[in-house]
Amino acid sequence: MNESFPAHPDDKAQHSRHERAQELLKRWFESTPVYLASSSAVRREGLIKIGFNAENVTTIPAPDSAEAAVFRMSTADTMLMDSCAKAKMESVDSVADDAFVFSFDTLVGIYPDMIDPAHPETLGIVMGETVRKPESDEAAKEAAKKVFLTVMLNYARFATYERQAACGKTAIEDVEAFERARVAATGIHAITGMQVRFPGSDETEAYRDRIIALPRRLYSILEAANGDSFADPIDTTETLASMPFRDGGTIGDVVSGIVDEVMETMESEGVDPVRISGGVAYSLDSVRKCLGIDEVADLFQDGIKSNVPDQSIYSGYPEHMVGNALRVRAESLS
Repeated sequence: MNESFPAHPDDKAQHSRHERAQELLKRWFESTPVYLASSSAVRREGLIKIGFNAENVTTIPAPDSAEAAVFRMSTADTMLMDSCAKAKMESVDSVADDAFVFSFDTLVGIYPDMIDPAHPETLGIVMGETVRKPESDEAAKEAAKKVFLTVMLNYARFATYERQAACGKTAIEDVEAFERARVAATGIHAITGMQVRFPGSDETEAYRDRIIALPRRLYSILEAANGDSFADPIDTTETLASMPFRDGGTIGDVVSGIVDEVMETMESEGVDPVRISGGVAYSLDSVRKCLGIDEVADLFQDGIKSNVPDQSIYSGYPEHMVGNALRVRAESLS
């Protein structure tokens, strides 16, 4: 005869708390007003997809001046999108206390020669550089080329250090930290900052998630250029760009050709590079295919960020992070 044992009191309490959190989420989704400080159809549809009632979602386009003011006052670092998202939110007129208010901002980031392969532990304290929206098509090409050459330079630096370690000239003390730093330094970071004001709160909360694009095609250019290209350190992107390519021309010429391919792909899909941070629409499958991109999630997890590469971040709406933030907040109130 099977006996039925009572659940542990902690299990019952946890189950009850979970049910209350689910009920609160349901009320939020069904009846709570939502204000989105953006005219982005992608972000509006994202909020609806996650469960909010479409009839309750109101978009309030933030003026361009809100973002422009932040760019004038801020330095180029990865805190910038948080400031832009906050400025967008503050541009929204007063709304009811029982409403949600969301704002987002997305920027592209790189690590321009800031992570030392010999000291990979500095990754956690080093801030990357953000690449802003270009002012013209030509500026978009220049920005894309700068990003591509920078990640290639970092790839070469880490490859050189690894080769020296293999020869016994130096040592990699922490392999895991080294690999994490290599990914950060050689990846193109799409980072979305989100500001949200929950119903009944006077304060806004800031969240951030990223997806890191690893452009394998760019790495292969270095490997194809010269079998000994990683024997000695390369100091600057200018030096890298001037290196000869095996089929003629220079690495810089080859990279310029890839930039042209990317821009032509975007044009064929009706995407304007001037409206995109960094000038490149990494959200497009065709662009990712052109660059041979593999992706990883944010290297530092906090329970809110996606633990898998979330491609929705490319489009400025971090779907997993929004859902996790709502769930965690509902649980904290239950």
